[in-house]
Amino acid sequence: MTDYLWTIFEYIVTVFESFVIMWFSFSALNFNIKENINKIKISISAVIYAILIIFLNNLMIYEGLLGILYSVFIFILISVFNNGNTIKQTILISIIPNLCAVGVNSIVSITMSQILTVNVNETLTEQNISRLIIILMVQILRLYILSIILKLIKKDEINLSTKEWAMISVLLLISVILFMCIHSVQLNRYTGSYNNIFLFLSKLGLIVINISAFNMIVALSKSNKTKNELIILKQIYDHQKEHADDVKRKNEEIRKIRHDITHIISVIQAFIEKNNIDGLSAYLNKLPLDSNSFDFNIDTKNDYVNGILNNKLSKAKSKGIKVLCSMPKHITGVDDIDLCVLLGNIIDNAIEACEKCLEGKYIEVSTRMNENNIFIEVYNTISMPFKDISFKTQKEDKDNHGYGIKSIKEIVSRYDGYLDYSNDAGLICCSVILNKN
Repeated sequence: MTDYLWTIFEYIVTVFESFVIMWFSFSALNFNIKENINKIKISISAVIYAILIIFLNNLMIYEGLLGILYSVFIFILISVFNNGNTIKQTILISIIPNLCAVGVNSIVSITMSQILTVNVNETLTEQNISRLIIILMVQILRLYILSIILKLIKKDEINLSTKEWAMISVLLLISVILFMCIHSVQLNRYTGSYNNIFLFLSKLGLIVINISAFNMIVALSKSNKTKNELIILKQIYDHQKEHADDVKRKNEEIRKIRHDITHIISVIQAFIEKNNIDGLSAYLNKLPLDSNSFDFNIDTKNDYVNGILNNKLSKAKSKGIKVLCSMPKHITGVDDIDLCVLLGNIIDNAIEACEKCLEGKYIEVSTRMNENNIFIEVYNTISMPFKDISFKTQKEDKDNHGYGIKSIKEIVSRYDGYLDYSNDAGLICCSVILNKN
């Protein structure tokens, strides 16, 4: 009776495991599992897959390298119900559940055997409470891990070339084989030369994985460098567009002034012809000549720096922020574009911080040089204690923002420089030191 109940329990677990694997495989390949037709496909595939598992389990305790058949079978099943996915995607998805199954089974069984001080074979064959716990733990862990992997896949952020898909698939397949070889040795299923073969394959697999990991790290490093360069190029474009918009605005203001000044001169001439000095004085006092309406004007010997500073500081001034700026006439030893991106990002961050302040909005930009270094300090008011400040972007469009600090760090690193944020008398200070080229 006990054997009969245990067999039923194992069949139920096998069916559950099959449904989990098919749910993962179909979901990862963008099947809409809420549709009835896809529910039927999953159910049919899960039942067939469960029959395969039961068949192999009746032949042997542990499948060993024959476990690769599970991945092959998953590939065949989801290929039959193809949803427009490429072969490389289908191969990868068919390997992941098997790798997860082998890895979880191996880790849980070995861990429990060590805790219970029993042989690993006993945890897989004896009909007792320890095996029951292992089976339940394996199913729960597998479901949890596959759910996490599915969430990562569903983010639609994976854009790999054919070569990268192939490399990942091969690495996963090697990992499956490694787990199977190691687990077979631990189960003492083979002796002598077979164990040596399994150990040799394991060592060879580790070598391949390490070489591949090294190549992937090198590729990732190159990709990060390219990404940082693209970020800076985008910011250069944004600054140029902002400058172009500023020039357009100034031209419109000039046209307006030219239009208005004709009427103003006519009125002044009329007052003069009538010798109405009091009227002229009253008229001039009414003219909207607010000195605060004029743009900030920094004049260095560098047109790039002039453009970025006048644009950013005029923007700050228009937002009611008091601005002070001290710049040397000549700045040497640093690329003009790098300097503009650096100043533009620091001042943008300062403006963003000041906008959150209710009063006392203030920005001060100070730059000085010596023979070997360039020193940049930007002070601005803050709306919260310095220790509570987060340097992550607070803008709603986070996908297109949040690169300011990254670009600042990239440029500072390029000049083997120094970057620090500190609190000084209620102000936050961004200090940058660049070594001249």
